[in-house]
Amino acid sequence: MSFFSYMFSSYANIAVGIVMLPILTRAFKPEAFGKFSMFTTFSNMFLLLVLLGFDQGYLRYYYEEKNETNLFSKLLKLCIGIYIFLCLIVVVVGEFIAPILFNDVDFKMSVFLFEESDLILLFMVLIYVLHQLIIRFFQTYLRVKKYNKMFAVMSFINKSFVYVWIFAFLYFDTSEYYSIIYGYVLNSFFILSLYFYLLKKKIFIRKEKSKVLLSNIMKYSFPLVFSSIIFWGLGSLDKVFLRKYHNFNEIGIYSVAFKFAYLLNIFKQIFGLFWAPIVFEKHKNKADIESVSIKAFNLVYSFIFIILLLMIAFKDVLAYIIGSDYAQSLLLIPYLALGTVMHTLSEITVQGINIAKKTKMHLIIGVLSLFVNFWGNYLLVPIYGAFGASISTGLTFIVFFYLRTIISNKYVKINYLQFDFTLSFIIVLTVCTGEIFQNQIYNGTVINSGIVYFVSIFLLIIINYKSLKNIKFFIRKR
Repeated sequence: MSFFSYMFSSYANIAVGIVMLPILTRAFKPEAFGKFSMFTTFSNMFLLLVLLGFDQGYLRYYYEEKNETNLFSKLLKLCIGIYIFLCLIVVVVGEFIAPILFNDVDFKMSVFLFEESDLILLFMVLIYVLHQLIIRFFQTYLRVKKYNKMFAVMSFINKSFVYVWIFAFLYFDTSEYYSIIYGYVLNSFFILSLYFYLLKKKIFIRKEKSKVLLSNIMKYSFPLVFSSIIFWGLGSLDKVFLRKYHNFNEIGIYSVAFKFAYLLNIFKQIFGLFWAPIVFEKHKNKADIESVSIKAFNLVYSFIFIILLLMIAFKDVLAYIIGSDYAQSLLLIPYLALGTVMHTLSEITVQGINIAKKTKMHLIIGVLSLFVNFWGNYLLVPIYGAFGASISTGLTFIVFFYLRTIISNKYVKINYLQFDFTLSFIIVLTVCTGEIFQNQIYNGTVINSGIVYFVSIFLLIIINYKSLKNIKFFIRKR
């Protein structure tokens, strides 16, 4: 995908999210967001199990298959078969057998997800997953065919039109969380219909039998499933524990805080796009990787740490924008945003593993991080609720960063963990820890807090002044 198309899609989608978030928080109560969060958590997991990595297998073997349409159809039909099988298990076991076996209606899948026995809602989840399954294959097709503009436009339509359907259902007096869920299901059907209309003549053409062996695709795809499930766990265990020990109101507040923190993910998207190719090119040409890597790392952490502190400093403004029902969510931002920042920085430091082709280390790092995340949520969420979940998530990605950095350094010697970074990290961690344990947003200490933010940001600029100047170097390179 071209740089421009990707950036258009990413920036446009983020802009839509920023504009719509305060509107949604004014229109819906935290409980509605909480139930929708469980909807997305389960549907994402179900989609991973249905895909089994075959979308990535299609991406990998597309260029080895002369009959591209048959490879598409073969893998899509296989995934739909898996989908039907898993749907039967979810409905029969999750809705009927489990409650009888444990003599408790709370073991119903729909009760766990939405706190009510409602087959219609469960069917909405399953229909949404089917739509997303087919859409995923269409998106992969656009990627391999390099239909960049179509990919960007369809991505923007997908992110934008969903709000039209949500508010349409809300206008007709549908209950709050039903409006969100129905809006997403109808939008997925709308997007799927567009894909069928645009691509039906390109994909659904009968040709001779595919020559790529399914066994080869499975060998490539199945290991990717485990990595995907691990990353699903890193992003979803917090919500599962909140559902078990608390209520949907707590999940809703946590989900909105996560959306704010996720805005910093734009830096990860940008670096994920062009940083790895730069490193691989320099390695191939036997150029100096260490120098440019350290310059990039120092510049990015300096800049993103300052952005993080500014976000925390202006949390009172954000509280006014999103409304009083969600004001508490802003107290959760520091550690959630710090987790996003550490994940972004790890995208730079991890490249030694990729250069050495030790990709199995990614799985080991993921398992260790998931272990930390599980025990963090297990110990903190029952007592501290959403605060505990945010702390667990932040600490998990701090561990994730250091594991990636230290292990990567064993293969390619690059000293990222220098004194300036360590001191800067301690400053940011101290501010985030202080914020997370405040009991109120408006506590009469705004002046003192402002002084802390100003001094912290000033110290970061002084410590990393030379690194911040390197932005001119990367602008020239770009």
